[in-house]
Amino acid sequence: MAEERIQRRLAAIMAADVVGYSRLMGADEAATLVALKAHRKELVDAKIAEHQGRIVKLIGDGMLVEFASVVNAVACAAEIQRKMRERNADVPEERRIEFRIGINLGDIIGDENDIYGDGVNVAARLESIAMPGGISVSASVREHIGNRLDIAFEDTGEQVLKNIERPVRVYRVTLGPSTTMAAIGAGVDERHPNALSDTMRAELEQGRDCYRRRAWADAFAALSRVDQEMRLEAEDLERLAMSAFLTNRDNDCLRALDRSHHAYLDAGECMRAVRAAFWLGFRLAGRGEMGPATGWFARAQRLLENEAADCVERGYLLLPAVEQQLAAGDRDAAFRTATAAVEIGERFQEADLVAAALHLQGRALIRKGQIESGLAHLDEAMVAVTAGELSPLMTGLIYCSVIAACQEVYALSRAREWTSALAQWCDAQPQIVAFTGSCLVHRAEVMQLRGAWRDAMVEAGRACERFLKGIDPQPPAPAFYQRAEMHRLRGEPAAAEEDYRRASQFGREPQPGLALLRLAQGRKEAAAAAIRRVMSAITDPLRRARLMPAHIEIVLAVGEIEEADCACRELEEIAAVFDTGVLNAMAAQARGAVALAGGGAEAALVALRRAFEVWQEIEAPYETACVRVLVGLACRVLGDEDGAELEMAAARATFEQLGAAPDLARIDALTLSGQLGKRHGLTPRELQVLRLVSAGKSNGAIAAELFLSERTIERHVSNIFTKLDLSSRAAATAWAYEHKLI
Repeated sequence: MAEERIQRRLAAIMAADVVGYSRLMGADEAATLVALKAHRKELVDAKIAEHQGRIVKLIGDGMLVEFASVVNAVACAAEIQRKMRERNADVPEERRIEFRIGINLGDIIGDENDIYGDGVNVAARLESIAMPGGISVSASVREHIGNRLDIAFEDTGEQVLKNIERPVRVYRVTLGPSTTMAAIGAGVDERHPNALSDTMRAELEQGRDCYRRRAWADAFAALSRVDQEMRLEAEDLERLAMSAFLTNRDNDCLRALDRSHHAYLDAGECMRAVRAAFWLGFRLAGRGEMGPATGWFARAQRLLENEAADCVERGYLLLPAVEQQLAAGDRDAAFRTATAAVEIGERFQEADLVAAALHLQGRALIRKGQIESGLAHLDEAMVAVTAGELSPLMTGLIYCSVIAACQEVYALSRAREWTSALAQWCDAQPQIVAFTGSCLVHRAEVMQLRGAWRDAMVEAGRACERFLKGIDPQPPAPAFYQRAEMHRLRGEPAAAEEDYRRASQFGREPQPGLALLRLAQGRKEAAAAAIRRVMSAITDPLRRARLMPAHIEIVLAVGEIEEADCACRELEEIAAVFDTGVLNAMAAQARGAVALAGGGAEAALVALRRAFEVWQEIEAPYETACVRVLVGLACRVLGDEDGAELEMAAARATFEQLGAAPDLARIDALTLSGQLGKRHGLTPRELQVLRLVSAGKSNGAIAAELFLSERTIERHVSNIFTKLDLSSRAAATAWAYEHKLI
């Protein structure tokens, strides 16, 4: 019976979904759902019914619709998108609900509940590469429409669609503003600049002046008002796009760039059209929309192939290739490609291109382990940035990328310098929104390291609030992670967990912070499972190095000394390759902790002193205090109680000043343990064994956990009974509870 219901037929399939749905839901879940339901009920469903479509199914924020007529399908989509523009006119950009729509005409297999086949799959892929508020259709749709509808189609060439075997020729439906009939009859477009009133001319000049003065919000507002009354020329559309970008109106930026690209093509200015296509691809890639981004880069490349003359745009199109090579781990190829881009930029005296390519050379060299040379290239790029020689967009992009690269290899003094310079640059442009969220996060990271925890919390909180209030439409996952770290270090587990979850929701791996939170909560096995999971998935050595101190701390806590030693050796190897002071300090601190856990207190002290010198030199008080705790424990094992007390007291004073509540509690417990040991003659190892006995563990289990023989544990237990004048394990447990050891 099931086979009888399956039908094969030719149909027009429309796939649609909401642009940035996760961001909208994260900002205001209730309001987003209410708005989406209203759009569906009042517009989308009504238009589908009017054009005799059938909603096959809803998929989260999207839908799949079947039409018997391809003309009806395209007409329906065009009306939906035009009406959505009207409905969004007075809605802030960051709160707008916009659809992407893809339409394909193809053979499908269907029943009463669903439809299947390549025809459906192609429609879904066309939707994924459509512009926000736009429609992409296949060649089969374009051919069947002919001249039946009063809309225009733009041929974007053959596109390779994910999981579709053959390239598909894709057309974009143009939904530009219509002109009045009187203007068409007279041969004059009333929206053309030549038809401007004096008022509009003044408005246009005001927009251009605001752009020159870097009053980005005012420029966007003025140019947008003019654009509603006339068709801006290509150069003004570029200004509108960049003003939109710098005020974080992403979709407005993309639409303006799209229009400027076509305006330049219509004017025969191919190279300017290529430049607009490059920025479109670049911005889409920044949003993680790699399909549309690749399509725009390919289009720009195709346009260049028709130009015989050498041009600077060829250099710009090398930049995404460098990023791809770096992502694939091919550092040599990345350096060569970036070098070629530098040469083109220098030949055409294009400062933006030279600086961008220089900094990519630096990143490639850093990944190759050539730290000093790589940092020198970054510094050279930053000369142009700080001198104000670059466009605002390229300035902000290079600032953020260089700071991230410096932090990646723990070139912390440079990261501080460039973060301070970025903050000054942002402050000088009060209306800029782009880059300011990243600046706040970088400032919070610097403040945390230098011990200004209250200020760090404020800066991270400001970045989070900007998103929650709709100022920054892009979710600042790093800001939520940074604030979570501050909550964890201050002993605020509920707030920390909430922010780790927010960071994860917006795409930031919440480890190692969440695992360290679990460890602080006493959930050692959960912490170990989490850190092992994330370590198993990462191969990049610098990313692994960032996780390893937490990995080592956690596995030591569960008694896995051999695993900790293995991780420590890997960290030491990475530190030897990249050879930066902080990486060496991290490796030395880890070696000290592992040696101490294995009973090698003297070797631990040697390593810990090296780490202490680096942390103290770079003025990192929390890290310095953590090392002093380990030094104090090593002194105690060696019988130097005075040295132990001095180190613990110094560490405690720092933790108290910072507000590091969990560390204060830990150091107080260690101090009490030392006092008890001194008072009753117990060694640190005997106190450790006593805690495990009090936890109900057998001698065999204790021996396995501490990597000691069972005979050694029996001797420790006997010594404990003798020193405390106890006769049984139950009495030892009672003594431990009485003295708050457990």
